[in-house]
Amino acid sequence: AHLHADLIFGLPDETLASFAAGFDRLLGIGPHEIQLGMLKRLRGSPIARHTVAHGMRYAQQAPYTVWQTGAMDAATLQRCTRFARYWELLANSGRFQHSLALLLQDQAGDQSAFAAFMAFSDWLWARTGQTSGFTPEALVDHLAEYLIECAGMAGEPVRAALLSDYLASGARASPQALRGLLPRHAASPDKPRHTLTTRQQRHHAPHACPTEPPT
Repeated sequence: AHLHADLIFGLPDETLASFAAGFDRLLGIGPHEIQLGMLKRLRGSPIARHTVAHGMRYAQQAPYTVWQTGAMDAATLQRCTRFARYWELLANSGRFQHSLALLLQDQAGDQSAFAAFMAFSDWLWARTGQTSGFTPEALVDHLAEYLIECAGMAGEPVRAALLSDYLASGARASPQALRGLLPRHAASPDKPRHTLTTRQQRHHAPHACPTEPPT
């Protein structure tokens, strides 16, 4: 069974620390996807009764997304929004199973998986200023840069993980970080019917992580 779990940022009295603890507990259970969303004040919903008591402020236009609470300021919730978007691209897509495991490792010895991914999220936003429009190749290159140059990981295992993930996804371009590592593909006059695996197939089909480039 494909296990899809939901978590919502911006609930009354939810702090960034308490949300991080809940995220880490859920991640430890091992769902295939964790869908992260922002609280929305739908018309007629009971959440409206907590607006004043908990300092809830929402966007004026539908879908009335929360943008500040008594426990989280607007800047923090913006960071959470970016976190959710990048998590969708890297984790929920199923394209970066081995690379994500490296990214979530506790390098400092005291940070959680949530903190590790938030650090990457903050870096990627500062590096690119965008939350969409990334090609799979751009994500590979950004991950390689962050893991090797910022997280201080050895280049060989990072590129091996990225190579395994990239090949398993079915993508066939040439990320800069994997130059010289990708196998050559003979040109074919016929376009293949299926070049990319589906999202759920990526989560349910484990693939080996090579320790050296294919020949």
